[in-house]
Amino acid sequence: MFEDQPRNFWIAVYFILVGVTFALSLARSFMFSHGVALRSSKRIHSTVFGLIMRASVPLFFDVTPLGRILNLMSKDLDHLDTLLPTTLFALVQNVFILIGVIAVCVTGSPYMVLLFIPIAIFFAAVQVTHTYTHTRARTSRCSGV
Repeated sequence: MFEDQPRNFWIAVYFILVGVTFALSLARSFMFSHGVALRSSKRIHSTVFGLIMRASVPLFFDVTPLGRILNLMSKDLDHLDTLLPTTLFALVQNVFILIGVIAVCVTGSPYMVLLFIPIAIFFAAVQVTHTYTHTRARTSRCSGV
């Protein structure tokens, strides 16, 4: 069936598929960075700014120098602006890859579900303990002082 097509035809089909994949991947990254990342960055900035402006004057602004407030806010927002889009993009991509790998494994051998269930329970238990989250929060708090 496919052997009657010339070799150049299949090379052209391959290059067209590669080109379409490249174009869709580029469009996905552009839409993600300008859609999700920019919108979330604006929302986070306005939330942080609103919370700082509603802070109690005698308790916050009198004891905290203005330079420290500005430095911490700009540093945190810069970290979010640079790290949030790439991290979120990698998270979405890895979740879909994981779903695909699990689907292929379960399709090939349905007994693989019996292996994935204990691994998922272990992973959820590790995430619930928040050991990593608490340690990272303490570390970043120490670096902000």
